[in-house]
Amino acid sequence: MADQNFRVKRGLEVGLGATVLTALPSGFVGIGTTNPTYKVQIDDTAVTGAGLLVRGGGAGGPLARFQRNIGGSATVEINGSGADPQIVFTGFTTFSVGANLTDFEIANATALGTNTRFLINSSGNTGIGTTNPSQLLHVQGNAYVSGNTGIGTTSIGAKLHVIPGASSIAGLFSGSTSDDMIRITQTGTGNCIRIEDEANPDSTPFVIHSAGPVGAGTTNPGAQLHVVPTSTSISGLFSGTTSSDMVRITQLGTGNALVVEDSANPDSTPFVVTGIGSVGIAITNPQTALHLGGGGNIRLNRSDNTRSSLIFHDNNGFNINANTSGDDVTINAGNTSGRILLQNNSSTTLTAQSGTVLVGTATSTGTASQPLQVTGGAYVSDSVGIGTTNPGATLNVVPTSTGIAGLFSGTTSSDMVRITQLGTGNALVVEDSANPDTTPFVVTGIGSVGIGTTNPQSKLHIAGGGTINTGTTIATFNNSSNQSRITIIDENGTGTKPPGMRSPAASYGLGLYAPGGPIIFYNEAAETEKARVASGGEFLIGAATLTGTSSQLLQVTGGAYVSGNLGIGSTNPTSKLHVIGDILASGNVTGYSDESLKENIQTISNGLDKVIQLRGVEFNRKDMDGNPHQIGVIAQEVEKVIPEVVSTQSNGIKSVAYGNIIGVLIEAIKEQQQQIEFLKKEINTLR
Repeated sequence: MADQNFRVKRGLEVGLGATVLTALPSGFVGIGTTNPTYKVQIDDTAVTGAGLLVRGGGAGGPLARFQRNIGGSATVEINGSGADPQIVFTGFTTFSVGANLTDFEIANATALGTNTRFLINSSGNTGIGTTNPSQLLHVQGNAYVSGNTGIGTTSIGAKLHVIPGASSIAGLFSGSTSDDMIRITQTGTGNCIRIEDEANPDSTPFVIHSAGPVGAGTTNPGAQLHVVPTSTSISGLFSGTTSSDMVRITQLGTGNALVVEDSANPDSTPFVVTGIGSVGIAITNPQTALHLGGGGNIRLNRSDNTRSSLIFHDNNGFNINANTSGDDVTINAGNTSGRILLQNNSSTTLTAQSGTVLVGTATSTGTASQPLQVTGGAYVSDSVGIGTTNPGATLNVVPTSTGIAGLFSGTTSSDMVRITQLGTGNALVVEDSANPDTTPFVVTGIGSVGIGTTNPQSKLHIAGGGTINTGTTIATFNNSSNQSRITIIDENGTGTKPPGMRSPAASYGLGLYAPGGPIIFYNEAAETEKARVASGGEFLIGAATLTGTSSQLLQVTGGAYVSGNLGIGSTNPTSKLHVIGDILASGNVTGYSDESLKENIQTISNGLDKVIQLRGVEFNRKDMDGNPHQIGVIAQEVEKVIPEVVSTQSNGIKSVAYGNIIGVLIEAIKEQQQQIEFLKKEINTLR
């Protein structure tokens, strides 16, 4: 039996009183359990149970080998049903875990081989959160250390203690990030960063305080950056090659961006640069891009004996101004023969020499008596005074008592003088300086000329009284439409007479001359003809052509209205229509007789008696050519009987309304007819 294997085919239980070992027909073996569910299952529920002890390995081999040749989730599984599973190693100083394959991994039990938590590869690199560690310790993700950490040292004196090698860098931060590369948050009272000489701590440190100040050479920085050099060192040095700014200071507040001053006398003669780029020398509040205070000078001196230059580069130009009204700005050439030149791109624009100012040239083209000489055009944006120090206009010329204010002479194929007016004012005004705007002569920007008015309403507008004496043509008017006009208006509308043209004396006439054509009168608003004087002298109203004969000098087409008396054949009409001579009407002559126009209507009484008192006469007219023979009545006789039909003119001459006598005749005939009818009855009775 010693050479025979011990086999259990159908099952085996070994025990004394209680089953100790159970072998099931399924091949499961249980120690401490009669119902094993694994190939070997050891159950020890006692607190002091011994569990499983494996001894051996004296020849260097493994104490136990677990090998799984088929797929599964794990080779060795430690399960603690009541608490966390534990593996405890005792009895030795050093504990070793090794793998004879490529990597040693600790992974999530539900995803072995795909969700590695901890890995040691064949090179000895340890990875946490990564399966490809490139360093001895490679952590992918966040890490937390509650105690001190030492790098390059086993004698750790701080939370992070780094000691580099003799030729290495202690720390290197590189990469691309849209957030802060390094952030140090200090909630206490100490400094955030301190750099010092280990042999002489606190002697010349570099510190960054928690509130932000940085000190170099001092432990008590008095500003955001405080540098205290040694007596023989330089405070700051910036050197190297860069395509960007070497030093940039960004100022967001109201203070200066840079101040250089004497520490013994701060703010007395500083050099400052403001946040907007203004530079102040000997002044703390520069008011311009470069502001020199303290009465200092600027000295330019070149060692190569060439001309020194002060260059201003600005698309908008530059100014040189006195700070206070009344202060002088002096540019001195240094000797009487020297010149002061203002140049634009090496081209001289202004020269001052020996009391003469030359504009546009460096060489005088006039005489020494001409202190200002301009070569080329000139533009002045403000007022210019010639002969006056107080110009009241853009160009104010005051000549001497015997001089001429302006003289334009020469030969030109263009305009001698051109005034271009783009605004609303007049282009030219000539006036009496003692009484401006009273009787001016003006020319507007659109070419209208005003005499006696500052606001001409037509091409030539003459306001106020005036006389033009000339033996030739005064003016010629012409425009592109061949319809030139002269307009005469009463500007104020307060005149006692309508505006018009008149002769200066009663013995003079006023002529309107149209050679070869008519004189036409238009309505200005409607541009329609209202009247004309034809070439034959006929005066036409309401028509442009003759409707009568040339012997009819006045022809009216349409209605006519006369507010006063109208005389025909009479130069002194005394009635609304005063005609000397016969009146011929091809139609009826009627007068108003409507009942609606009358009141107190009564039938004429004693008509026959009034007619009997009237006398019909024949006579010759003394006031008419040829003393024509006529018949009628005598007004004075009729006035005694029927005064209602007689009118007396202002000159005493009486006239009779022959048509109104008809009413008396009608009633007289009716009375006479009654008498006839009565007599007829009497005769018939006598028969």
